[in-house]
Amino acid sequence: MPEARAFISARALPRRSHDRALEIIGKGKTKVAYALDERVVLKVGPPDRIAKQARRLRRLERHGIPVARVILSGDGWLIQERCELLDVPDGVTDHLGDVALARGFFVHDLHRRNIGWLRGQWVILDCGALGRRRTKRGLAPVQA
Repeated sequence: MPEARAFISARALPRRSHDRALEIIGKGKTKVAYALDERVVLKVGPPDRIAKQARRLRRLERHGIPVARVILSGDGWLIQERCELLDVPDGVTDHLGDVALARGFFVHDLHRRNIGWLRGQWVILDCGALGRRRTKRGLAPVQA
């Protein structure tokens, strides 16, 4: 995505892009998500957490699990496909968890705020550790 590369090369993280303030579209405990445009999101946070998130999402994508694709990542930032943040119906979290489990992964911390709508399907935006078997340790309250 040339626009994303130009943004990063201009070193505008996360101050301003084209003389306008970036819109904050989400905040977590340690990360902030900014809207770059209608197609991509910039996430900024502690470098170790951002690097882990990028690795996990790329690993899930390689195994055919629906995720919001990581386009670029660097030291403390990543650019990811932007999803619609809709009310997630009952059963979607379980379905995505089952899809991942069928491919050999248990996705920790998978809950509604980490799921979005993209390309006509529900996708994972963020997740915790990827386990190889189901355990109670590390589950989000809706999973336990």
